[in-house]
Amino acid sequence: NDVLALESARVGSDSGYYLFVSANYAHRPLRYLSRYDQSIDYPILKNRTSIDLGGSYTFGPRFELGALLPFVANQDYGTDFGPLAGQVGSVRSSGVGDLTLSPKYRLTEFGHVSLAAAAPVTLPTGASGGFLSHDGLTARPQLVADYLMASRPFRIIGNLGFVLRSEAEFRNVNQASGLEYGVGTEFPLTPDGRWLGLATLIGEMGLTENNSEERPMELLGGARWKPRSNLWVTGAAGPGITRGAGTPDYRAFLQVSFSGVHRRDVVAQLESVPEPAAEPQPAAPEAPPAAVVVNKESGTIDLREQVYFETDKDVILSESYPLLAEVAAVMNAHPEIRRVSVNGHTDSVGSESHNKNLSARRARSVVQYLTDAKVSPARLT
Repeated sequence: NDVLALESARVGSDSGYYLFVSANYAHRPLRYLSRYDQSIDYPILKNRTSIDLGGSYTFGPRFELGALLPFVANQDYGTDFGPLAGQVGSVRSSGVGDLTLSPKYRLTEFGHVSLAAAAPVTLPTGASGGFLSHDGLTARPQLVADYLMASRPFRIIGNLGFVLRSEAEFRNVNQASGLEYGVGTEFPLTPDGRWLGLATLIGEMGLTENNSEERPMELLGGARWKPRSNLWVTGAAGPGITRGAGTPDYRAFLQVSFSGVHRRDVVAQLESVPEPAAEPQPAAPEAPPAAVVVNKESGTIDLREQVYFETDKDVILSESYPLLAEVAAVMNAHPEIRRVSVNGHTDSVGSESHNKNLSARRARSVVQYLTDAKVSPARLT
């Protein structure tokens, strides 16, 4: 559910796990720059390549606990530190980084907006020296907002919170507590929802001091491919926007992730509404695809698959897009089907009024999808 480096407010409604491994490359993530002479630019770290292992576990419908452990596979450091000669100390070429634990609690939902509270905590488990670890704990309490469009997987995510850590100074850089922020989006690149576009802007502002070196900011853009319902491959890259400490010239990463829970909920049912027998009927075209069948005897469109939604939501899962695309193709190919009634269904969990409202919203999501696929709204009830 997260979008690149941004937390999502969404939490699974079933218990289950999520695992990922990613490769991360940063070019010149740490360097010495002169405020007065731009030709003075000494890389302390020329580049860094890390392998990150992580995952999360969902405990019921509201709470999730994640973990991330980076392994620095290689970092190439400069040999000419210019004015910093003798001040940098030893730089390790590889080693284990700091472990981060990320608890998240979904607070509420209203309409298509979800709110959550997250509090990632970074433990100083990394190898000392060599820019692999920060002395002491770092906490990042934050508020997470997530907007998700019902009929398409278009999302906007916002994170706002604090970075709470012990103060450390190096030359003119004061790395202490600060305000961190981020905004991102996820949007479909293909009609079936298997390819998604991603973009994020993240940054930080120092609270003790807020000069340019205390304001790192990065822009990332990329794509996510979903070859299976529980498997994702994500790639992204982007530049550093400011000269803040830790901001690279550019960053690139590739991630493979897997979910042990396939969250989905049924169902949409489509029934054609019979017209008077006297109405002239055009000749039917060739038989539609096998997943969608027009049953003239019962007056229905029979689906051999089900339409799935996010649990307790009216958001259609991307795995159902091909099925609904076939439904739209069948309706457009069969003008004799004058009207179709779309009925949403839920399970028995929840109150009767809640389930009735959810059923109606799910039906509207299906109607919206079919309308977007060029089916006349006059034919849908």
